[in-house]
Amino acid sequence: MLSRCRLTVLGAITAAAIVILDRLETTGPTPKTREMAATMARVAPAGKVLVLLAEGDANVQRATNNLAHVKVLRAGYLNMRDLLDYDTLVITQDALPVLEGVLS
Repeated sequence: MLSRCRLTVLGAITAAAIVILDRLETTGPTPKTREMAATMARVAPAGKVLVLLAEGDANVQRATNNLAHVKVLRAGYLNMRDLLDYDTLVITQDALPVLEGVLS
């Protein structure tokens, strides 16, 4: 039998839209909020977005700092509150094994 926590996680994940990307990075040496805003508009056109990365990426973090509806988080630090607060999960391919370890 699944625990209440796992059932809540499963419910939160199935209620959110999930987008899996090969990678998420900024172009050029300087991160640009405008480029990241355009990327987020393409993959998640509405609502709050939670981006899960396998490891921290300073350029992606800097590019999303001024986007109020986007939060970047390392997959290992995912918690229930984050799952329940966001409408869309954007997960990079390399974050999937980390996320699987967190949820198991």
